[in-house]
Amino acid sequence: LAPAEAAAQIAFAVIFEPGRAARLVEQHVRDAAQPGLAEVIERVLDATWRKSAGDDYAGEVQRTVDTSALSYLIDLLARPAATARAKALVAASLQNLADWLGREGAKEALPLAQRAHYQQGARRIADYFAAPKDYTPLRLPEPPPGQPIGDALDCDF
Repeated sequence: LAPAEAAAQIAFAVIFEPGRAARLVEQHVRDAAQPGLAEVIERVLDATWRKSAGDDYAGEVQRTVDTSALSYLIDLLARPAATARAKALVAASLQNLADWLGREGAKEALPLAQRAHYQQGARRIADYFAAPKDYTPLRLPEPPPGQPIGDALDCDF
């Protein structure tokens, strides 16, 4: 599951970067046709947590991506560089997600892996809100060693 986790981390680190979040808020208030931070968060949650996942390998990949999305949302909320408006939108989205996860996680018809996943997500959100000062910021993955893609490798063209 490491490749799925790494890909998700790369994407969410960019999407939920504090400066980008602030720009999404600002661009949306200047032009309502532009997506705002709340819309971006909702689309991410629709593609992750709110998308059903089975008990198979694809389901585990989905749950891995879900967990990364949640981690980066909580991290955005906790980062001092995030604007107050961005934090407010993230906090509201996380609270709504926690409420949804609580309802979904209580459904006996869901596979155990999915119920446990929903319950764990709700607990992570509740734990953050209960003790935000205890939050440990994410460590961003280190880029792999070696030359960047597209390097000429000292070749003459």
